[in-house]
Amino acid sequence: MTNTAPSAATDTNWSAGIYPPPAAANGYPSGGATPTVTTATTTGGVFKLALQDLVFTATSGGIGPFRYVILYNASAGNGLLGFYDYGSSVTLNATDTFTTDFDDTSGVLTVS
Repeated sequence: MTNTAPSAATDTNWSAGIYPPPAAANGYPSGGATPTVTTATTTGGVFKLALQDLVFTATSGGIGPFRYVILYNASAGNGLLGFYDYGSSVTLNATDTFTTDFDDTSGVLTVS
């Protein structure tokens, strides 16, 4: 998560120095959260990656603000896979939850 806009045209890697995340506190883990892969399949020459939803629950002090959720591959040099733009900054207060709802049917990423 970050409040700094990534550029799909020019950005290839994620870096906390460029896209500062919320503080690692109040329900937000250091380095963000690692999504769980539910499926990673290739059918007919098309690769599809599906991820389990990520849910953050803020404790006292809250989380944010953030506007973008960034997906990157930490095991491949922090290569930027994509990002979600929520349209405006989000701040979670204590007990608020935020869910990044990854599409289980179409997947979060398809490559052909």
